[in-house]
Amino acid sequence: MNKRDIKIPVVIAFMLLAIPANAQNMQDKLDGLVHDFVTALQNKGVTKIGYAKTFCVGSYYIWDNENDRCEYGSIYYTVYLFWEDGDKAYAKKFDNCGAFNQIELPPTDFFNFYFSHREAIKTEEIKPYQTTQTEEDGSTRILTSVSIHSCHWNLVIYDGDEQVKKPIDMYDLSEWNEINESSTNINYEYNNGLKTVEWMNLTKEIIRQIVENGSFERNK
Repeated sequence: MNKRDIKIPVVIAFMLLAIPANAQNMQDKLDGLVHDFVTALQNKGVTKIGYAKTFCVGSYYIWDNENDRCEYGSIYYTVYLFWEDGDKAYAKKFDNCGAFNQIELPPTDFFNFYFSHREAIKTEEIKPYQTTQTEEDGSTRILTSVSIHSCHWNLVIYDGDEQVKKPIDMYDLSEWNEINESSTNINYEYNNGLKTVEWMNLTKEIIRQIVENGSFERNK
């Protein structure tokens, strides 16, 4: 049986794992905005739609552009929505405080990569951060570790009538943790070799280029 290895005081764990109601309300509001926009696209006949939702727990967000500042509560959520309409590609950003402008994109591989590796992405699972421990009798025990200060990605694509969701905890992709660097994640190479993670890294690069160009502006 796996032993859950939580390397923090229990009281602190409960405090940080309990997301305040206002954070949940903001996430629900954001999800509603995205849902309404996606529905409008689908009503226009757009079929290639997907997005990346990102957030970090236990961190403070700093804006490069003060005009984008948002009173986000305890967790800052960001959604980058992508779609293709005919031969044109678009992106739109959403966060806790609302929507940003819609921009046209040069060709990207967001959709091409997914559809080229659809079956692998739909079926593969990211394994948790796990380490091994040798017991006194010489046997090996597998320990599963979790982090309460982690960043998360959720890749979502509308594939026909199916909504494919791929949640990713970045802690599970790390090789070791900050508390004990000798505690190596035995699933590190496996996880980072998955097509889902490759798709996430490709999406991160697309977003990085858009953000660096300063293309998104908050709707007034």
